[in-house]
Amino acid sequence: MAERKEIEAFLDQHIFLGLTVKVEKNWRENERLLKRFGYTTDSS
Repeated sequence: MAERKEIEAFLDQHIFLGLTVKVEKNWRENERLLKRFGYTTDSS
């Protein structure tokens, strides 16, 4: 909410901020996706 108000003040008009989250099935078990999202399974 605060971010929207800051942007509205900057632009001097009302805006709508929306967020869409897409979830890949079984992403927690997918090494390629984990690496892409910045997670690593390396202990080092």
